[in-house]
Amino acid sequence: MSKMLENLIEQATELLKRYDGAVLLLEKKAEDYSVRLAHETDDSIALLKKEIAILDVDETINILRSVSNKNIEALTVKSQEITAEMEQKLQNLDIEQVIADFKTEADAIVKSIKDEVVTTSPNNITNFTILSSKNIKLNRDASCIQGNSTYSSLIKVAKNRFAIAKLLYGSGRTEATLTPFSIDGNGKLSVSEPAQMFLNTSGAGISTTQFFSADNTGKLFAYGHNMYPGQSSHQFGYFYGRVNENNNVVDVGYSTDPNYHQNNGQYGGMLDGDGNGFYADGSSYNQSDSKQRSIHINYSGDTPSLKVHNPSSDTSTGYASHFIGQEGVSNAGITGIVHYRTSANAYKERAFNSDGSSAEYEISGWDSEMVAFVLSNGKVLNITRGSAGYIACVYAAYNNRTIVNDINFDLNHFYPYWSNANITNVAKDTWLIFNYQIRAIFTMHINPDTYEMTIIDGIDSGLLTGNNSQLSVKVGGASNEFLIVSQHQENNFQTVKVIKNPLKMKK
Repeated sequence: MSKMLENLIEQATELLKRYDGAVLLLEKKAEDYSVRLAHETDDSIALLKKEIAILDVDETINILRSVSNKNIEALTVKSQEITAEMEQKLQNLDIEQVIADFKTEADAIVKSIKDEVVTTSPNNITNFTILSSKNIKLNRDASCIQGNSTYSSLIKVAKNRFAIAKLLYGSGRTEATLTPFSIDGNGKLSVSEPAQMFLNTSGAGISTTQFFSADNTGKLFAYGHNMYPGQSSHQFGYFYGRVNENNNVVDVGYSTDPNYHQNNGQYGGMLDGDGNGFYADGSSYNQSDSKQRSIHINYSGDTPSLKVHNPSSDTSTGYASHFIGQEGVSNAGITGIVHYRTSANAYKERAFNSDGSSAEYEISGWDSEMVAFVLSNGKVLNITRGSAGYIACVYAAYNNRTIVNDINFDLNHFYPYWSNANITNVAKDTWLIFNYQIRAIFTMHINPDTYEMTIIDGIDSGLLTGNNSQLSVKVGGASNEFLIVSQHQENNFQTVKVIKNPLKMKK
């Protein structure tokens, strides 16, 4: 996007803010005037009646007529002056030069936009072949028709199978559902019935929730501040479920627990040895002392095994790295990374292995958007934004960390809009990435030895997705020939489109 357009957007945003502020101020003044009017109406009417009783109507009309005539004469003179001034300016104006200047400026703007599109979109594709599309119903309980676009997650179960996790509520009821769907060889969608991970009939309410999944495992774990079964108010807790080989939702569960609550978002994990499960580490805090906790998730079995780590933080705030796995790659020695602090100026990075053991490192500041790529050699490249700029660390294991000072790529191009919702491994050390801010979908390769990043291919996704953060983009099909685009919505539906993938998948 050109700088001029960015400035225009900033100015428009600022005007909207000022407009909203003015509206609020006017509404407040209107309320004040209404109250005053209610109190003063009776007195005002009495006073007016007295004034009318003593008013000389004929004389008043004569005075008003005289004043009006004087105002009309003054306006006529002023109008004639303005007309004369405008005619003089028009005579002195070089219309042809104005048109020429405008055309030059317009051509420059158009060129800058085209240059940007070409830069982010080597294919320069503006049309997409939509193979199928469905507005998928996600509620199992008839009352639970309200939701939030943030409290939803698209998970990849297998090459042609997916599922949508969703929190919903309504009429004193709350549910968490998991809805499987699949695509055939032609990209046609087939949708299963939603399954409940929990149902609460004692209260309606959803809130901050973060979701954990790893592609091709079919497993979903989430925790947050919701109305869980038997509760009439929001509670800290978690829920989970998995989609089996028959596309059925099984082994669901939930629990209230004072250690489980932190941020919204989509998080991944490290695959276990057989690739059917994953390990992950999340940021959380305890309800009683409001201090940071780290949650270690071992989802290698049919249900998750959990551990809570207390790092003796001075605050509830903390962050977890968005782990982005790679098919067929597992490293039990490094499964998750979290940030927290122990005092106002003492920030820490803690890394975990599969059994929950950890090591602590000093850092200059924490990062809410850090991302970790699992490379084909088993190492993990974790990218953060420190006070001195971007920092990349390579973990061979939780207790084996190396800082990489130079990465040959402009991370500002898409960082910090990373998450497990819109990054998918598509080939060896290669990922498909959707960046809603620049409205681009592209493929990126990371050299596992030098950590050099290379853009392989890209398209302008604007006509397909718009500037929308509440989208998930995955790949599907035997050879990743489909893009699966899921539009998160505020209600009990979610739109899914299957699109012919126009991108190159390999370097």
